[in-house]
Amino acid sequence: MCGIYIEDFIQFVCCPQECFSLAEGLLPYSSFITISVYLILRLSTILNIKLICHKMVERFLNRLCFNRSGQVNKFCGKYEKNRSSEESKSGYERESDRIQKFFGRPFFLSFTIGIPFCIFKLLFGIMAVRIGSFRESETVLAILGWIVIVWAGTDLIMNLGRVFLDMIHRPAPFEYCSIAQIGRLFRSPVLFLAFDTFLSFVIICLMLWLGWISRLTTPELYLWYAATTLNLISLSLVSLYNEAKRASLQ
Repeated sequence: MCGIYIEDFIQFVCCPQECFSLAEGLLPYSSFITISVYLILRLSTILNIKLICHKMVERFLNRLCFNRSGQVNKFCGKYEKNRSSEESKSGYERESDRIQKFFGRPFFLSFTIGIPFCIFKLLFGIMAVRIGSFRESETVLAILGWIVIVWAGTDLIMNLGRVFLDMIHRPAPFEYCSIAQIGRLFRSPVLFLAFDTFLSFVIICLMLWLGWISRLTTPELYLWYAATTLNLISLSLVSLYNEAKRASLQ
């Protein structure tokens, strides 16, 4: 008899997938409880107060299936205590979560942070090679420039790879930069990524204080402007969004 009621419960009530989980959790219990839950949900669809009834049923099942210590009772089967919180969120909260997830995607992080930093490194390396090649006494500077160019090119390929894999929804088996990839060997990729960011800022400061920006060609100068604009504007937008979201929650 209980199985018949469960079939009717699923057939006549248009409810989400969790209703089936609720029904499975009630199988070991009496058919009276099953009929009661069915009538409550059926009445909610008629009176257009389905959300209220779902919350009432959820509270009832939480008390039924969980003891005071929060452990699941044996007869509750597949019913989960921590259900997804998406249904309880408002449209604004769901939209905010989508924006927050976009800010954390490799596509956004690579285009606004990783690739601009690669451009800064690349231009620094080009200037080092250019200046070091004119003077025989500064051969070390030229060698350093070539090392930075290879470093920047490697990081650029890694960032473009992260962008491509994120667009096809595949996880990346590598980090955003070569230094962070080395950090994987020490199980601290985030720490090494922070060190790479520090070195990038040092390169920016060296370009400014050494006056090398004034020696860039016109295309190189516009490339520097584009990378700076992309990096700073995106950082400002993320900060503005976070502050606006924090203010809305107060």
